[in-house]
Amino acid sequence: MKYFVSLLAVALTNSSAAFVPKIWGHTYHPPFACPNQKRIRLLFVDGSKNTDNRASLKEENAQPTIDDKKDAQSSSNETASKQLNHQKNSTDRTEELKSLGLRVLYPPLPPNANGTLQVDSIHTLYYEEYGRQTRGDDCNNVTLGEVKTALFLHGGPGAGCYPNHARFFDPDRYRIVLLDQRGSGRSTPRGEIRNNTLLRLVDDCELLRAHLGIQKWDVVMGGSWGSTLAIAYAQEFPPQVGALILRGACTLRSAEVDWLFSSKGGAAASLPDSWSVFESAMNSSKRVASKNENAECNEGHRVTLHSHYDQLMSNHSEARLIAAKSFFQWEMAVFSSAQGASGKQNQNNSKDHDMSPVLVWDSLTDTCKFVDKDEKEVASNKVATMGYNVNGSMSEIQPKLRKWQPIIPQSSNSLETRMASFESVTKIRPVSPIVTQASKTASNGTMEHFIPAQAMLTCFYSVNDRFAMDNICLLSNDRMARIQQIPCIAVQGALDRICTPDTALDLKDAWPSMELRIPLASGHSMYDPSITHELVKATDRLSNN
Repeated sequence: MKYFVSLLAVALTNSSAAFVPKIWGHTYHPPFACPNQKRIRLLFVDGSKNTDNRASLKEENAQPTIDDKKDAQSSSNETASKQLNHQKNSTDRTEELKSLGLRVLYPPLPPNANGTLQVDSIHTLYYEEYGRQTRGDDCNNVTLGEVKTALFLHGGPGAGCYPNHARFFDPDRYRIVLLDQRGSGRSTPRGEIRNNTLLRLVDDCELLRAHLGIQKWDVVMGGSWGSTLAIAYAQEFPPQVGALILRGACTLRSAEVDWLFSSKGGAAASLPDSWSVFESAMNSSKRVASKNENAECNEGHRVTLHSHYDQLMSNHSEARLIAAKSFFQWEMAVFSSAQGASGKQNQNNSKDHDMSPVLVWDSLTDTCKFVDKDEKEVASNKVATMGYNVNGSMSEIQPKLRKWQPIIPQSSNSLETRMASFESVTKIRPVSPIVTQASKTASNGTMEHFIPAQAMLTCFYSVNDRFAMDNICLLSNDRMARIQQIPCIAVQGALDRICTPDTALDLKDAWPSMELRIPLASGHSMYDPSITHELVKATDRLSNN
C-alpha cells in the first residue's frame, strides 16, 4: 500500500489504524507555484518491489549514501552520464524544433497531487494531477485567468500514464488529470480483465470527475485506444465534456482489429516477414484448441491472436513472457514501418519530415487544404512530391489515405455498411488450456510475478472486441447524434499503420463539424514532431475558449 508522506506523517502521530481511509486521494493540494518558486514534489513510501520507473518520485537533490560500493558508484556514474547525454540530445532536439517554429512539449513538472479511487470490489484506480489547482491564481501580479480542467486518457489498452502526458497542456492554464485505467499503470490489480469493459472505464472517468469535485472536463484528450474511451465517455456523458482532442482515432471495430492482428489483415500483408515471426512464436503443438465452437467459429484468421491470448492469460509466467515479447515485437514492427515510409517520402531529410504539410478537411464542402505550421497554404509542388494534388477534393484524396477498405460513396447508410462486421456478442472468449513445461521461475520471484499489463489488456480487448466494447458501435447514428455539438480536433498521421486513417475518415463522415488534421509524413506516435505540434496547438486553442 502506498501513502502520501503527508498522510504518513499524521498517521505516525495517530495510534488508530482507522485513520487511513479506504478511498484516498487529493488530500494535499499545494498552491499554484510561480516560475520563480519551487514546486513541491510528493513522495511515496513504497514497500513493494515495483520496478516501474514511475513508481517512486525522488527528491531532485537526493545524494548517494556514503557506504555505496565502488562498483555500484561506477555504475551510477555511468548511468548518470548516459542520462546527461540523453538530456542534452533531447534539449538540442527541442531547440531545433523550436527554431523551425514548431510547438514542443511544455517543460516537465512534478505532480501537484496523486491518489487512488476504489471503484468496485476488484479495481482501484491511480491518478495524478498537474498544473493549476484553483481559479483566479496569479503570478507576479499577472492574472492567469480561469483554470481549465483536462483529462488525459492513455492508449493500449493497458499502457498507463506517464508524466510526459501532462506536458501537452499549458500548466499555467490547465488542471491536468492523468488516469491509469483498470489494470493499467499503477492501478490495481495490474493486468486484471475481470470487470474490465468499455462502459466500466467510461463510468470510471465520471466517478473520478465527481471524486475530484470537478464540474466538467473542459478538455478530454485521448490517443489510439484513449480516443475510443474519450469518444465513448462523451457519448455517455455529453454535458460533462467541453471539448475533445483525439489522436490516432480508434473505435475498435472488428475491421480495425483484423487490420492489425488477422492473417488476412493489411499489416500482415505489408509485413510478411514480421508476421511470420509473430505467427511462429506460439508453437501450435503447445496449445489445445478451445472446445467453445462459438469462440473459434469463422475466426481462423485470428488464430495467431488467439494463441497469444491463451499464453498471456495462462498461469505460466514463462509462457506470458514469451507471448508478451512476441506481441510487442509485432506491434513495434508495424509501428516502425510507418517511420520507414516517412523516411522514404522525405529522402531521409529530418527537416522535411518535421516541416511536412498538414491536410485539413472541410467535409461540409468536400474541400481540403494543405497548410504549414503557421496555417499558410503549402505550394503545390511540395504537396505533389508526396503524391497529393493540392487542387483535389477529399473524395479524390481519400483512396490514397485509406488502408483497409475501399471508399464507399456517401449515402445515408454508408457508415452502416462499413460497420457490417460488427455483431452482438455477450460472452467472453474462454482461454484455451496451455500444454507446456512448468515455468522456470527465478529464485528472486521476478518471473513468477511478471504481469505484462499492456500486452494482456490489448490482447483481451482485441480478441473479445465486441464483448469488451459492451456491444457498442461508437459510429452508429444514434451514438454520434449525442456528440455533434461537442467541439473536436482530431489529429491523424497519414502513415499511421497501428490506427490507420480509415477510422478518422469514417469518424469525420459521421461528425462533419469535427476538425480533422492529417500530418502527411507522420505515423502513430504522439511524440512525432508534427503531431506534437498539432496537439499542443490544439490544447492552447481550447484554453482560450
